[in-house]
Amino acid sequence: MKNNSKALSDNDSMYQTAMELHHKNQLGAQFARTTLTLCLTTSLCLIVSLLLNGYLGWTVAHPPSNTLRHRKDE
Repeated sequence: MKNNSKALSDNDSMYQTAMELHHKNQLGAQFARTTLTLCLTTSLCLIVSLLLNGYLGWTVAHPPSNTLRHRKDE
């Protein structure tokens, strides 16, 4: 019986050591997830801004013909 209880206590200590190591390695995971989320959100915002700026630049460079001051029908 003593051998069996010793084996259980060894298993418990190995399990406890493994869990401590796992938790220690997980400390930077939340920071990495937060940073990745922030980078992806920023990238999406930059893409939307680039598309919007491109569209607005195109509309300034190519105004509708009915708003030109020097229309031929006047």
